[in-house]
Amino acid sequence: MPSERADAARAIHQFEQTQKMMKMVAKGGMQKMLRGMKGMLPGLR
Repeated sequence: MPSERADAARAIHQFEQTQKMMKMVAKGGMQKMLRGMKGMLPGLR
């Protein structure tokens, strides 16, 4: 049960981060966003 709640919280957090990124892209912060994504997703080079 607690792990399910953690997963839900993580999903909500992920969604909020995505919303923030969308706003940044809308403002023209594409380069900044891509750099931020590289920091968050170690698999991305």
